[in-house]
Amino acid sequence: MLMIQPDPIIVETVDRLLGEQCSAEVINAAEDGQWPASLWQSLEDAGATQAWVPEAAGGGGASIADGFAITRLAGKHAVPVPLAETLLAGYLLAAAGLEVPTGPLTIAPVVGETEFWLSAQGSFEGSARRVPCVRNAGFMVATIAGDARVGLGLFDRSSWRIGEGDGIVKGLDANVHLHGEAIAIADTGDWRGPLLLLGAAVRSHQIAGALEHMLAQSIEYAQMRNQFGRPISKFQAVQHNLAVLAG
Repeated sequence: MLMIQPDPIIVETVDRLLGEQCSAEVINAAEDGQWPASLWQSLEDAGATQAWVPEAAGGGGASIADGFAITRLAGKHAVPVPLAETLLAGYLLAAAGLEVPTGPLTIAPVVGETEFWLSAQGSFEGSARRVPCVRNAGFMVATIAGDARVGLGLFDRSSWRIGEGDGIVKGLDANVHLHGEAIAIADTGDWRGPLLLLGAAVRSHQIAGALEHMLAQSIEYAQMRNQFGRPISKFQAVQHNLAVLAG
């Protein structure tokens, strides 16, 4: 079976950009609630945030492999902005035939009963836990409960408020309570499955990227750290553990 490979130019460009701008100081500041505006602007300028949006809709028209490569790099560099979420949200909105807004986007997770529903008063209601980077997102894509299927809705910041939650990092995830109108709706098809499956695939690539970085750091430390007169990378137990991590 032929595997589609990502464009090496895209991978090299995004990897270099994140390596230069996603420092430990930027990550720590973001976790303290400071939005890394310069990092986000650089990602937008490079076309990374809307890479999965078709060219006809104003995006980069990148392949599935390219998008997953970007999400893997987002995990590798511990990117404290909703790069992966914006990519996925743009892909879903475009697939649903809806206009894709610019700026940071987020997605309400599909965990249990997290679809929003239409109330008798005509507004959408519901709550979602640990919505990624919602404090800084301008829009949120979420599944909405219909009569026979689950649709897709796009909401702006006026539609939700941030709730408090235990153990949630100040600048990143937050619980959301929705009460408002959707600015766009896709009510044909059933979007729970695509959102769940693609979301899981995106997270898997982020985890793989984070593990890749962890392995590189571990190898570097093992080669630099000396014990009993030689690098600990020479010890069989350390070599075994690194091989397990690499596998």
